[in-house]
Amino acid sequence: MMYETVIASIVKILLNIGSFMLKKIRADKTPKQQPIILIRPESENTNFTGRKSHLKKIRKELKVHGMATLWGNGGFGKTQIAAEYAHKRKRKKYKHILFADAADVGALEKSYREIAKRTGLRLTRDDGSGKEVDFDTVKNHVILWLESSEKCLLVYDNAEGLKEKLRDYIPNTDMFNGHMLFCTRLYEHRYISHKPISVEAFEPTDAVAFLKKSITNINIDDGDARKLATVLDCIPLALRIAAAYINNMDKRVSRYIELLEQDKLKYLDMDIPDYEKKITATWNISVEALSEEVRQLFYLCAYCTPDDIPLSMFIDGSANLPSPLSEKLAPDNEREHDRILKELKDFALLTYRWDDDDNALMTIHGLVQETVRHNHGEDDRWLKVCLDVVHGSFRYGDGNKHDADKFMRGLPHVLKIAEHVKEKAYEDDEALTKLGWLYNEAGNGFLNQGSYDKALEWHQKALVIYGKVLGTEHPSTATTYNNMACIHYDLGNHTEALNLFQKAYDVLLCRLGENHPHTISTKTDIEITKKKLEQCPPS
Repeated sequence: MMYETVIASIVKILLNIGSFMLKKIRADKTPKQQPIILIRPESENTNFTGRKSHLKKIRKELKVHGMATLWGNGGFGKTQIAAEYAHKRKRKKYKHILFADAADVGALEKSYREIAKRTGLRLTRDDGSGKEVDFDTVKNHVILWLESSEKCLLVYDNAEGLKEKLRDYIPNTDMFNGHMLFCTRLYEHRYISHKPISVEAFEPTDAVAFLKKSITNINIDDGDARKLATVLDCIPLALRIAAAYINNMDKRVSRYIELLEQDKLKYLDMDIPDYEKKITATWNISVEALSEEVRQLFYLCAYCTPDDIPLSMFIDGSANLPSPLSEKLAPDNEREHDRILKELKDFALLTYRWDDDDNALMTIHGLVQETVRHNHGEDDRWLKVCLDVVHGSFRYGDGNKHDADKFMRGLPHVLKIAEHVKEKAYEDDEALTKLGWLYNEAGNGFLNQGSYDKALEWHQKALVIYGKVLGTEHPSTATTYNNMACIHYDLGNHTEALNLFQKAYDVLLCRLGENHPHTISTKTDIEITKKKLEQCPPS
């Protein structure tokens, strides 16, 4: 027994030495790294209040275990606490601070691509095709870079989105020298770190202090602040939206509380938790004060992913927007674009930032989106407007850098809109045809990026819809067959490619005739594929 214990100790020591040597080898091979700071939100929150115990617990957990988890309901301030910790420690503790959105694989891929770009990975392939490198290459680069870095803080926001799958995307804890901080709504997500730090609503004294900091346009005493904090259950997001409204409308706190009381009956029967009702009440009051076009944009943003919604997506699709938003977001109306963004930010309904190419990217709280959609209920007009907008503007284009970047900015939001459309289970052929087209276009974009599996996945979804709505003999169905055939050809699956090319050709021959360019092109593809099979017959 003693012999086995000694052997186990020796093995553990050798593994630790091996891990240390591998880290050292990687560090020696890695060029000296320049500091990289990617914090969301980018600027410090000057109204941040309290939470000292949370910041202290984060420091302790990270020091002892290298990982920490902030757990709590949406709107309770997890992201703000993580950002505050990052901002306060970026000069004292860390050389690199990176925020990644883990709401889903698409959001994480977008975050990792930004990190990869900042850490020296060339995002286009070296073969001159102009295609972007696949996500596995990006993920492996980011993880290797992280495991070779020192003094790094990595924050995963919305970690409940990927749940257990997140393990596949984070650095190996034995190799990573830095700290990881997770923000999640799920207590069950505690497996990812030692002990979750519970984030509740503000303490009453902190809620009062927050309101007195945030409300600047009128005088507010402790009594009024305490009353408002009590009515809103000291929920940080609700207090922030309420304070912004009071500032913009120059309302007395007592009058704002009266508005909340007047609207109380609207939410009594809503099947959502009480804290969500409080948040719904605050944004509803604010929305009523917005100009009509700003209100319209706010409703549309509820159907996108929460982070980095490109204003350009709505500008490009402005012809499909309702009036007056369609006129205000006309491409040449930049002054109105800026005013709309400012109004939404002033009322604390969303934030925005400018990326390196001067694109306005909007961020709206996920819980606000959820409650807006819940409030809309069976009223799907805003979702259908979103579908029309992206159907009219979402294109991969010619594959140049500008088109590729634009595609990547819009892709998560297009797929989220498509997800909401699918959930509605429309029997409307027009809506379903548009949905199929979006799937097809997403597939084309993934193909041009070199993400063959994703391209096939989305083309297959388009094929199912087209088969149901248009039938198997429609030219759009043939186009999807053709797209899938091209992917299989590139993958070396020439037998499957030939089968799909033949299906496309049969439809095109019947519907468009033998002299149509599409028919001729597909016939040529069949001949090329047959020759390839003759040269390299399947085993």
